[in-house]
Amino acid sequence: MKMVIYTRHLVSTFMLILLCALGTCQIEGEDDTSAYEDKFPPLPDFRPNQNKTESPKSALDILDPGFSPTSKPSEKGEATSAVVPTQTPTTQEPLPTADYKYEDIDGNVCLRLCLKAKFEIPYTALGPDGMELPKTAEVPFSDFKVKIGGDCDSGKKPGEAQILNVQWGPFLDREAAYSFKMKFSKTRSGDTDDWLAEDLEFTYNTEDTTYFEDAADPGKVTVRVDSKAEFFETPYRSAYTCQADDSIELSSSDKMHTSVLQIDEIRLQPFMKPKNNGTFSEEEPCESDKQKKPTSNVASIAVGATLGCLILIVIIIYAVGRRMGSITDRTGYKAVE
Repeated sequence: MKMVIYTRHLVSTFMLILLCALGTCQIEGEDDTSAYEDKFPPLPDFRPNQNKTESPKSALDILDPGFSPTSKPSEKGEATSAVVPTQTPTTQEPLPTADYKYEDIDGNVCLRLCLKAKFEIPYTALGPDGMELPKTAEVPFSDFKVKIGGDCDSGKKPGEAQILNVQWGPFLDREAAYSFKMKFSKTRSGDTDDWLAEDLEFTYNTEDTTYFEDAADPGKVTVRVDSKAEFFETPYRSAYTCQADDSIELSSSDKMHTSVLQIDEIRLQPFMKPKNNGTFSEEEPCESDKQKKPTSNVASIAVGATLGCLILIVIIIYAVGRRMGSITDRTGYKAVE
């Protein structure tokens, strides 16, 4: 009989562990009042405080009630209060989605770029006292008043490439303030054909006061990626997609100017088939997106396997307990006989 009681206690313990693993158990005696206090804060005490006495006024308050330790005399002898400046929190606006399509002479879309991205550009600004201050401008891609150019070569012959050139922003010196260009080439990877992007180039003009406030040396600057750098390699006739953040560094030829292309989201495809009419083909996710999907599956499998093993252990112990209890009962009957 003691064995049966011990087994039942053991089964109850494992059932409690199972419930705790599922997040549904609560230890008796604990008063979880935090949630109650969050929903229903304590009422203020309206009872008169008999022990509260008014603090005596200082000599300064008696002589001059309007005097404050933070006040300072003005040139006319009047007291003026010192104003403490307050900073208002700034919220960063979400990046706009820019969608660029370039068509060939027949009106067929040969390449398309859809992205949320911005350029982070360090520059030198002049302060109120003429001192030079380091600042960083954030210039997003825009789809407002955009001029799109490029080249729609088929890529079938060696050396052929497609080019996308996007210009936007105010016109300064008869040119757009911002221009971004990238080149697409066809390459061979093993037994399959791929495409990749190269020769990324960005031109900006610090005379645009929208993003470059009080620039010390306003003018046009061009930055590029390394000549041997390659990006977004994807199977031919497929679209490159990436939801993960990415960054690409660019610099001027003299290394005096730099910028960083911060990409939040991108979908890109050159060498599009004319019949697609600008619609993206089969999408090829980037490596970062590929690594995210298996992680969630592995976690779910691990949790399910753990709970399954725990349930199996409880069932086995329960079965053994019932078996031992039946044996004990039969032994008792024989002893009575």
